[in-house]
Amino acid sequence: MFSLSRESEHDLTHGILEVVEKYLEAHEKVPPRLTKLINRVELKEELKISDNTLNKWESQGLRRYQPPDDGSRMIYYLVTDIWKFLGVCDGKD
Repeated sequence: MFSLSRESEHDLTHGILEVVEKYLEAHEKVPPRLTKLINRVELKEELKISDNTLNKWESQGLRRYQPPDDGSRMIYYLVTDIWKFLGVCDGKD
């Protein structure tokens, strides 16, 4: 049977932990939004909220954006508007 010294075991454990940590850091990063917009479906999924909650937020002042095309049903929100609405930032970048 093969056995490692305590020092080798310690080094191996820390090496594995470093690799796992780097992997998780690389895969937990949120990709940047090129347009600074998020659609209604993505927002509900990201914040784990319902349609009712989002409708309430809109009635309390959260602004929605829709394309001028009459046939489009997509609704968008500015990410910075959401941050301001939730009190995460004051809107000054």
